[in-house]
Amino acid sequence: MAALISQLAFLFRSKVTAPEIQALFDAVERVRTGAPSDPKITATGESWSKAVKRARNWPSLPTKPAGQ
Repeated sequence: MAALISQLAFLFRSKVTAPEIQALFDAVERVRTGAPSDPKITATGESWSKAVKRARNWPSLPTKPAGQ
């Protein structure tokens, strides 16, 4: 899901960083359960960012930003 958000942001020429996506997931979890995301999740920093970029390949979406 993080990769899809990242790919859509890229296609709409918006800058969304991996930490911002992670914060979004944390906010959703706080609304859903009243508690922060699982603290045992270790996908943070550079490893999280690389994982999001690697998975940004949804085949049904265009690969170039609009207008190119």
